[in-house]
Formats: sequence, structure tokens, C-alpha cells
Amino acid sequence: ADRFVFERTNTTLRANSAFAEWMPALKDSVSVGQHTVEEVISNCTYRIRRDPRDAIAFLERGRAFGRKGNTGSAINDFCEAIRLNPQDPDAFYGRGWAHFTEGNSEKAVADFSEVLKLTAGRVASLNVRSLCFLYNSRGQAYTELNDNDHAIADLDKAIELCPDDAA
Repeated sequence: ADRFVFERTNTTLRANSAFAEWMPALKDSVSVGQHTVEEVISNCTYRIRRDPRDAIAFLERGRAFGRKGNTGSAINDFCEAIRLNPQDPDAFYGRGWAHFTEGNSEKAVADFSEVLKLTAGRVASLNVRSLCFLYNSRGQAYTELNDNDHAIADLDKAIELCPDDAA
């Protein structure tokens, strides 16, 4: 389900455009070149069999499982990617989005917050639109938890970062 748009009073943040920039792998890299999601899963499974410490293969396969709608397998692979590389914000973001998709907003907030912690010293590695989408995603999760104060704070931060995306 597309849950990329968060509404607050009369202001809507259009996050779809930022989503494409935040995690390129969640938009099209599971279709790198002409590969299908199934081919990516197969390729990553092969890589994992050859090297069970290949955190990137777990991350990519988790993204592919997410694109396929298999959030349980996606979460498992993101967890393994995090175990192998606990400093990878992409794995935390992917797992957070999978948790959010499954309706586990509390875990989503924790993972989105971890992304902010991991990137705090290197915010330059995230473009502004990516950061905007991250705050928007966490704001949505806070909304699901009925934590309106945190939801509004995150949405306000997203709008501050990307005023052109606010309608």
C-alpha cells in the first residue's frame, strides 16, 4: 500500500518524489538493468551462499523482497544486514519501512530514528530530499501511534527542508 503522503491540517507533504531519491534501491535498483525482482533475489541468494557475511547481498535481497510484498522475508534480510553491518543506515531504513508496511509503527519509529543517529555526523551523505522523506516517514509512523506532537514536529521538519513539496 502506498503510504507516502502524510496530511496535517490543510498541508500535505508530497513525499513520492523524495521517496525516489531516499532509497534508490527501493524504487528501481531491484530492477537494475533488465533484472526482475526474482532475478535479484536469486542472484543475492547465490551471493549469500558463497559468502554468508555479504551484508550488501542481504540488503539488496531485503529490498527485493520488500518490492515483491514479502515484508517478513525483507525484515529477516534487513536484520541480517544490520547484524553484519550495524552502521548501515540503508538497512535500518529498509527494515523500518517494512515494519511500517506491516503496521508495526513502534519498530518503524525506532529504525527511522536510528537512521538519523547514524547519519547525524555525515548529513552531507543524505541529500535534503532524502532527509525530508525520512522525517516524513517517521512522522507517518508517529501518526499511527497517535503521537501527534512528534508526528507534527517531524512533518514540520520535512516541510522546512522541502517547502516546495508542501501543497
